Amino acid sequence: MPHDTIVDFDMKPRLRAEPAAPRYQAAYSLQTGKLTAIRGPQDHDIFVLDQTRMVKTGQEPIATWLTPRARALANPDFVRELLVHLHDAGVPPDRVSIELPEIAAMAITNDGLLRLSAMRDIGVGLILTGFGGAIASLAALKRLPLTAMALSPALVCNLPADREDAGLVRAAISATHVLGLAVIADGITHPAQSAWLAGQGCAAGIGPLFGVPMVAERMRDWLAADRPGASRVGSGKLPIGH
Repeated sequence: MPHDTIVDFDMKPRLRAEPAAPRYQAAYSLQTGKLTAIRGPQDHDIFVLDQTRMVKTGQEPIATWLTPRARALANPDFVRELLVHLHDAGVPPDRVSIELPEIAAMAITNDGLLRLSAMRDIGVGLILTGFGGAIASLAALKRLPLTAMALSPALVCNLPADREDAGLVRAAISATHVLGLAVIADGITHPAQSAWLAGQGCAAGIGPLFGVPMVAERMRDWLAADRPGASRVGSGKLPIGH
């Protein structure tokens, strides 16, 4: 359930330019083809939770992946405030996952670990993102109270043709499954990658193959469109690896 190297947005400075509109991106199950979650904007404050209201379909909200700023995670009242805002948005905690970039995760203090554990206790998921970009990746998997791990786009981009990357990814998925965590593949660009990763037991994927980051209005249209995988919302929970 953070990071994206998928779309090169036009960020040229303009006189009195408005801030770039938040982008959302759809993630899909590689096992069922169903919509699994919506990734919220990167590096936005956790309490800008318009995305949790935006991604409701019928009575059931779609799972949402959020990446709070480091200062938000360091706030001692983070868990309490998160619960308040989720309640106000009408979103159950088990429909939300917090994305922890690998580099930031390695700097989490003992107090931070307690806050992460408290989030897990209330049902919020924790996803280590960018896996494979630092030598401490496996240590992070064991140290943090995670529910899932997201492979770095750098590991995914050359699959399945690159034998070395394929071997590394197989080993990473195997180790992650031993710990009872789900595996997400970030940066999937073509069907061969998706099919290979599904065969290795990867639970979900995100990337241009499934949809680029979109502003809220376009994401609403995307969710409403009658397209395979997007018209039927899954459980919102990632399956644990086989």
